[in-house]
Order: sequence, then C-alpha cells, then structure tokens
Amino acid sequence: MVCTANGTYGDLAIPKNEIKSDSMPLITHDPDEGEILWIKNSLVELINEGVNYQDIRKSSVSGGVQFLGFQFMGASQASISFSTYDSMMEAFEMNLTTWSVYFDELRPSIDSDGPIDRYAWIEVIDFPLLGWSATTVTKILASSGRIIGFDKVNLECSSLGYINSLIGTRYHRFIKETILIRLNGADYRINL
Repeated sequence: MVCTANGTYGDLAIPKNEIKSDSMPLITHDPDEGEILWIKNSLVELINEGVNYQDIRKSSVSGGVQFLGFQFMGASQASISFSTYDSMMEAFEMNLTTWSVYFDELRPSIDSDGPIDRYAWIEVIDFPLLGWSATTVTKILASSGRIIGFDKVNLECSSLGYINSLIGTRYHRFIKETILIRLNGADYRINL
C-alpha cells in the first residue's frame, strides 16, 4: 500500500518541471473533472509474475468486488474502476485473497499512472527440439520481458522450427537478437 502522511497519493507524480519539451512539440490540455473522475475512482495493480490473466477478472467478481470496469495497462498492470471513490476505497481496504494471489501491489491510482510496459509478439527461431519446454523458452525470453503466453495454434499446427510468444516488455524497439543457449553441453544459436 502506498500512502503519504496526509493520506494522498498525488506526490508520486513526476514534477512538471522535470519534463523537458525542447525537442518535441508541446500539447497542453487541462482535463475537466468529468474526464478524470474514473481515474480518481480506480485502483492500479501490479500483476504477479506467472498469473493466468483470464482468471483475474473472474476472481475479482467472485470475491464480491463490485466494479465498473477492468482494463489492462500494458502487460504487467491493470486498472479496476469503481462507481465512486468510497466504493473504490472499500474494495481497496478489503482483505481479499484475490488481491494477494494476483497482485504484487494494489493502490489507488494517481494522475501520472500509465503503462510501464507493452505487449509484443516475439518469435524464437532455429529452436532445437531438445529445448522445447516452457521452462527453456521462459529462460530465453527473460532478458526481453515476461512471458504472457504462447501462440497455441502455431504450436499445434506448425513446424517445430519456431515458437511465437506474447511477452510484456519495456523495450520500445523491435527485438532482434541472437542468444546462445547451452542444452546438455551443446551450444545453439537462437534468433529472436
């Protein structure tokens, strides 16, 4: 739980004077209360590693949480919106198993919240059969991001020459790398 001495969360925002606009266009907009009301009535969650994303929403509902919306913010965060600030705080203060099972962090949102990563499909090419396991693929992709899932259609219907994986990454560029992996004492070059 993140909280300041006076009970607010706003001091976590990036100070406006730290953002330099010399090399980019500056667009100014001051949202009115109606545009940002949902932010003030939302919780932001940092999703635990290895969580089945399909189960998060279902467990929140079955845990008795009455919310208006559930949105993923990139690959490792989510936002749950409530009808009022009071209902958001009530859910926040509940000691639900759902919160601890699915989230590393849960807190009311602040104005500067936004995605800290993004989804990306990554293709693992020239992959030897010896390494075809979720554990091996997770180790290979760990330097690029966290694995969200695999392209199951590709795994079931395609050649065994490559694997498509959905990852959450903080990279804002195409991932094109060669990785050296040692399997049972033999070295293999894997292209991402």
